[in-house]
Amino acid sequence: YFELWQFISGVIDRTKIVTCLLRLNASDINQLDLTKPVYIEYFNSYFYVSDIKGYNPDRNVSTMVELVKLY
Repeated sequence: YFELWQFISGVIDRTKIVTCLLRLNASDINQLDLTKPVYIEYFNSYFYVSDIKGYNPDRNVSTMVELVKLY
């Protein structure tokens, strides 16, 4: 039990959440697989998509996306 707690505690301590604006289109949303990490070139890192807020396919604007950085 103690080893499991240490592992979980270590994961939580290293977790980094990044919120950014991304230009998404209908194809991006349609092909999105939340179980697969995505590479964001700007950050030179892989992330899991945690949340997408306010996406509207009828508007050509950036969408707020919450990402969890992988180490």
